[in-house]
Amino acid sequence: MKQIQIVTVITFLFFSNFLFPCDCDSTPLIDQFIFSDFIASAKILKVTKDNKSNDYHNIEVEILDLYKGKNTTSLRIFSVLNSSCSFLTPENSTWLIFADYNKKGQLVFNYCSGAQQIDQRFNKEMFPNAHENHKRSIELQTQVLHYLKNQKLNLKNEYNLKVGVSSECLKQFRGVQIKNDRFALYEVTINKDLSIEKVHSIKNFDNLEIQEQLMKCLEDNVKVYNYRSILKIPKKTKIILPLYFYPPEKSHPGFISNFDL
Repeated sequence: MKQIQIVTVITFLFFSNFLFPCDCDSTPLIDQFIFSDFIASAKILKVTKDNKSNDYHNIEVEILDLYKGKNTTSLRIFSVLNSSCSFLTPENSTWLIFADYNKKGQLVFNYCSGAQQIDQRFNKEMFPNAHENHKRSIELQTQVLHYLKNQKLNLKNEYNLKVGVSSECLKQFRGVQIKNDRFALYEVTINKDLSIEKVHSIKNFDNLEIQEQLMKCLEDNVKVYNYRSILKIPKKTKIILPLYFYPPEKSHPGFISNFDL
């Protein structure tokens, strides 16, 4: 009986990779920019199996836009095709890639790295709004990435803190009109006890009518979301809080959010 139980456990563990989806933490775009070694839009030219490991594939790419890191023509994918985290970029497709250097100095990315296929196609009958929503999402992210690259801001989040503003505060801006860039950036100074010292505007939305009201909203409502239950940090720090505008869609008014959807 004991042997049967052991075999059952081993079998469950072996097949669990196929039964359960890959679990990835959701990383905000700003943190992806801070912590990634390489960010680019790239066309996948060639995909080949790695001769030394079945878990990897090598790809040759053409860089279309480089947002962070050094220009390159080759990356590695931790593809693990026989698992729930299997991931591979098809040849001739275009991707937004976030990658990191491994111990051998190779740029590697995987299922959980945040890569997105820019030219992804959707079934219009089953998902009529998917293409437009995906296009808007990619455009928003590349707007932010272009800005961060060009401004050369000294971004950091040394204590991996999360800040945000309440949805109740942002509710008052439903229906607002934003014409150009769909994001704004604010620098939040955090005290050692995790209280907010001040909020400073780096980049505003182009709607002048809401700037003062929005800043007041942030000053009164920004807080640290303390998921790790830490009580204090070693020293005062500054991190970036982004806000994103989502235009109206059918009967739904435009709105401002903490999240890059």
